Amino acid sequence: MVLVDTDQHGDHYAELFDIDRQRFVRSFVGEDDGQFQVRSLPARIPDQPLRVLFFGTYVPLHGIDTIIDAAIELQDEEIDFTLIGSGGQLNELQTRAHRSRARIRFISDWQSTAQLCEHISGAHVCLGVFGTTQKAARVIPYKVFDALAVGRPVITRDSPAIREMLTDGETALLCPAGDALALASAIRRLQADPALAARLSDSGHAVFVAQGSPAAIGRHLLAQLEDAA
Repeated sequence: MVLVDTDQHGDHYAELFDIDRQRFVRSFVGEDDGQFQVRSLPARIPDQPLRVLFFGTYVPLHGIDTIIDAAIELQDEEIDFTLIGSGGQLNELQTRAHRSRARIRFISDWQSTAQLCEHISGAHVCLGVFGTTQKAARVIPYKVFDALAVGRPVITRDSPAIREMLTDGETALLCPAGDALALASAIRRLQADPALAARLSDSGHAVFVAQGSPAAIGRHLLAQLEDAA
């Protein structure tokens, strides 16, 4: 038995290494719900900005250039972005953002788990990945599990992998990879519809509990081991 984080990776490795597909068993990466505990959504105060959060390294898989371009599209609206992380593309993307009026706060210092949980708790919306690479289409990243665990609405790129767990408009908002205008539209949608944000918060967290929590992952693995015995 070989564990993979998505069925898409199972298909990929089976073809790449010419291995029987039945040997691969999906086990979502999940998250520790003892640390990333569910919190109520922050209140939406009239005339206060929507708070949008991304955290992760500045690598092509994450598609942070798409987030920057979406923030530039939304620069005249009451929407604030916080981007936490560092990496090879940071300076380039900071320069692009600073040439605009985009409302982006960059945090490049290392954040502890407790600090990251506080950032997620303070956000109205959390962003996943938007890269156009083949790998980006095969993963459900930690940051998505983190946000779902805390109970935050998630916007991320559409892909076969993400649809193994999430449904567009029901448990998350999905948009085409690399499409800044689609991402901006999804953010506007949550800004205009707090009730939708609340529904996604609840339904996304329910999916996490059912499929991405340690207990759920453990039950799934035990069942797979029993079937293989």
